[in-house]
Amino acid sequence: MGLVSGMLKAATGAAAGVALITALPVFGAVGVITATGMAVGSVIGAAAGITEEVMEYKKRKRDIRRR
Repeated sequence: MGLVSGMLKAATGAAAGVALITALPVFGAVGVITATGMAVGSVIGAAAGITEEVMEYKKRKRDIRRR
């Protein structure tokens, strides 16, 4: 599944960005809040993309069976 591996790469990149922001002591509490928001957004976005791809796959499979 190309999409799943792509989404995993995107999530990994986002996690690296979150870790970088959290590690910067300049941001302090704001950095933690920002990192948490980015992590939640990344996870929700990846889950939505994977769900959409699975639904499209099932729809294509169902359409092929009807032919």
